[in-house]
Amino acid sequence: MLHKNPTVKVFSQSQPSEKASPDALPADIVNAIEVDQVDTGLYTSRELWKPFGARGVFGGQVVAQALRAAANTVDASFYVHSMHCYFIRAGDNDLPILFKVDHLRSGRSYATRVIKATQRGKAIFTASVSFAQDEPGPVLHHQPQMPSVPPPESLRTHAEVVSVMLEKNNLSQEEQDRLLLRVQETAALDSRSVVHKSGKQDRQYTWLKTQGRLEDDDRTIHACIAAYASDRGFISTAAKTHGMTGRDFGLMVSLDHQIWFHAPFRTDEWLLYETTSPTTNNGRGLCMGQLYTRDGRLVATTVQEGALRLKRQSKA
Repeated sequence: MLHKNPTVKVFSQSQPSEKASPDALPADIVNAIEVDQVDTGLYTSRELWKPFGARGVFGGQVVAQALRAAANTVDASFYVHSMHCYFIRAGDNDLPILFKVDHLRSGRSYATRVIKATQRGKAIFTASVSFAQDEPGPVLHHQPQMPSVPPPESLRTHAEVVSVMLEKNNLSQEEQDRLLLRVQETAALDSRSVVHKSGKQDRQYTWLKTQGRLEDDDRTIHACIAAYASDRGFISTAAKTHGMTGRDFGLMVSLDHQIWFHAPFRTDEWLLYETTSPTTNNGRGLCMGQLYTRDGRLVATTVQEGALRLKRQSKA
């Protein structure tokens, strides 16, 4: 079944680029994950953006758009419960991405779709997505306890953190411009990180939500936005475990990304994203994440592996 694109409103922003002016803002989060249908099982990206300094299109946006395309091909009574993705090539933000959705199975309880994303005839991304119906009757339930961290209201926004850094006035003009661009690129989501005092950080904690209230209750929309947000800085968790930053690496890119959705949630309400990196080895880092609602429900689990290539002068 094909679904019409919903009318969802949050505050509107314009699309950024590597040459964005200090006043430019990224696309509104819902448009950022939306796709347009061009034929049966065939969709194109509506908007794309390339983070400052990145090799290609933001991976979380590709994940979210692929999920959105796949969800358009299942009945509205089905919801996504898992997604397994591979990043093959860097995406070009100057060219739309074409998403082809193949139907592997459409059963009574589960439906499976495979998505291939291409540009210029070459695959840049592939994913398999499984959808399910809600289970009737009694079901088992257990989960870990939500970490105890400061509430989001007590933490500074990303823009406020950058403002403090700029006020110190010990940054070059290039560094100042880079910070301002990063604020603009992340403005569609309100994210507030728990700051660690020590250099090496085994776990990262970030509160996040959309900047405005969504007018749509569609579980798919919220799942797509969470998929988008789940890739933001995910692989850097491995670097921070060693007390390092992206500047210590000649290459830091995502290779694959997995998400399991456990329960319904809203992305316009605060969610806590806990990330950790259990291992780095052979030029790759493995990261794991858990997404909690404010009242302590575990609603999603993520896993990602990425390539980490140190610069010659960096020491692990």
